Amino acid sequence: MKGRDTRFRFDENHRTLKSEITSSNGFIFWFFGLSASGKSTYVNELCSKLLRKKIYTVILDGDDFRSSFSKDLGFSKKDRELNLIRAANIAKSYADNSAIVLCSFISPLREIREKIYPLLGENYSSIEVNTPLEECIKRDPKGLYKKAQNGELENMTGINSPFEGAQKNELKLSELNEDFFIEKIKINKNSYKR
Repeated sequence: MKGRDTRFRFDENHRTLKSEITSSNGFIFWFFGLSASGKSTYVNELCSKLLRKKIYTVILDGDDFRSSFSKDLGFSKKDRELNLIRAANIAKSYADNSAIVLCSFISPLREIREKIYPLLGENYSSIEVNTPLEECIKRDPKGLYKKAQNGELENMTGINSPFEGAQKNELKLSELNEDFFIEKIKINKNSYKR
C-alpha cells in the first residue's frame, strides 16, 4: 500500500495493561561508581528483594553488557559514551514495558552521564555508589587496579582515567535506604496517568 506508515508506535494501552499485570510502572535506577565499589553486589541484592515483593525487575550490569552488546568497544571516552548510550536505550525499552531496571555501570564522566539521562525518560534516578577509591583498590577482585598501577592497563577509572562523582541532580547511595527505592516505585505507580 502506497504511503502507509509501517513504523512501530508504542500503544499507551499496552503500558497500562502491563503495569496492571506487573504491579509497577517502569522505572530506571542508574547506579554508577568506581570498579569494585559494590554496584553489582548492591544491585543484585536489591533485585532479589524487589522480586520477592513480586515487582518485575531486570538488571543491566556493565561487565555483562560489555561482553555482549558492547564487545566491539574499548575504553576511550568515545567508546564509553557509546556503551552507555546503548545501555540507556535498552534500559528505556525495558522500562517502557513496565520493568524496574537496575543499571550498574561505572559511568565515570559527568558530561557523558548528562547525555544519557534524557534517553532514560522521566522515570529514573541516578545514584552513585560512593565507595572511596582506597577501599575499591583494597577490594580489587579482578586485579585491575594493580595492573593499572603497574602501567599494564590504560584508561582505568580512578587511576589513569578520571571519575567524577555525584552532582546536584544525582544521589549518593550512602545517603539512602531501601525504603527510598520502594517509595520511588510506589510514587511512580500512583502518578501514572491512565
